[in-house]
Amino acid sequence: MNSAQHQFRATADIRVPNISVFFFVLGALCLDLNLPRFEGIKTGNLAMIVLMGLSIFATALANGWRIPSPSIRSSNRLLLVYLVLVAVSAAWSPSATDTIFQLTLLSIIFLTTSIIAAAPVELVVRHVVMLGSITAVLSLLIIPVDRSLAFQPFTSGERPELRGVFEHQLRLGLFMGCALGLAVLAWLNGDMRKVLPQRWLLFLAAPLMLGVFYLAYARLYSVFVVASLLLTVSFSMRKPMRWLVTATALGAIALALTFQANIESTLADAGVDTSLTGRTTIWMKSINEALLSPWKGYGFGSFDNAAFDYMWPGFYRPPHPHNSFLQAFFETGYIGMALVILLALSHLVVSGRRDPVRPYSYTFFMVVTMVLGSLTGANYASKPVTLYCLVTLMISMAINSRERSVLK
Repeated sequence: MNSAQHQFRATADIRVPNISVFFFVLGALCLDLNLPRFEGIKTGNLAMIVLMGLSIFATALANGWRIPSPSIRSSNRLLLVYLVLVAVSAAWSPSATDTIFQLTLLSIIFLTTSIIAAAPVELVVRHVVMLGSITAVLSLLIIPVDRSLAFQPFTSGERPELRGVFEHQLRLGLFMGCALGLAVLAWLNGDMRKVLPQRWLLFLAAPLMLGVFYLAYARLYSVFVVASLLLTVSFSMRKPMRWLVTATALGAIALALTFQANIESTLADAGVDTSLTGRTTIWMKSINEALLSPWKGYGFGSFDNAAFDYMWPGFYRPPHPHNSFLQAFFETGYIGMALVILLALSHLVVSGRRDPVRPYSYTFFMVVTMVLGSLTGANYASKPVTLYCLVTLMISMAINSRERSVLK
């Protein structure tokens, strides 16, 4: 038995209590909630730090003050290398303090996922669905109390966009979509008793979550969630179907790239916003600026720094480039972008491995949602958000579960 196997067996009997996973998921959710800010300090970040600490504390308490040594394997090695690059980028960041603070948040998330990775993934699903139900109810209750708080102040379309208890309607719609998608997969897997023993609560909450999902009008995120759910179901089938789905997806992408100009023209004639509500303009400006420092970038977390306000004359100043891979390029250069792409691919490989016990992978669904969402939003390579935390934990759980099965 090598040293790695011995270390793994030495910590294999660590029990991760339910409350530890709850603290983690709630802490992740705090990153996107509309919590107050004091003198520019986002209290959601502080709440996340406290709750992640409580998650580790609860695990230690449940095991006689023993906690497993962090095990860095598979995809997590790439993530560790990326975190090292983030740390180094503080040397040229316009605000080394901001970069180091964001690195601290990412490191706390990474450490906590390593410590509670032995918990079953069903616990993550349970708490996402439960908290999704609670936030759906609270978001609806805010509407009659304060419509200006309940709905997005500035909309990109003609209809109101519900943000409820979240800072932004896109994040609300994304979280509701993930909660609903995980609930569907739990039903398909026959895991409802494990996920939500009081199933009648889900029957009451599901229509509310679906209503909030619709009212949030998350558009592209909604499409990505549905596409991820369909891909998860398709990839659970036999190999011929998996290859067919993969070939179809790649063929559709190839056709879209080949006939991009014709497609854009047709969509524009039909009245469709081909700029993706201004995202294409943001992408071009971000790329042009990033090309002025292509190898090292401008430092992690620098995109929304005041040093780059000159790029955005007018009333709208984007907090991020609405593409995680472009953000990685802008802030950490070619090397950072390559690492983020490799990290996303490795997450797909880890989560895509077939599970003989569970045909429909919760982790694969969340990873595909995150990869697709990163094409038009901030998930990978950004300041930490809820989806990033959940995927990082579920990947650590998948790695831990695989190692356990190998060593049995």
